[in-house]
Amino acid sequence: MSKPDKRFDLSAIDDQKAIIEQAKIDARKPQDRSVGHIAALTNIPWLIGIVAVVWWTYFK
Repeated sequence: MSKPDKRFDLSAIDDQKAIIEQAKIDARKPQDRSVGHIAALTNIPWLIGIVAVVWWTYFK
């Protein structure tokens, strides 16, 4: 006789609930905020361009 498939066992429900609860706990932890600094650096060329256009139109 073969082993019963774990998909149809009720313990699989408990395993999935444990995975979901762990994911909820991990989602509450503070994340690394260094990505925000990198995103802010991507705006620097736009800022330089705007300043250059304003400078050009003002002192032209």
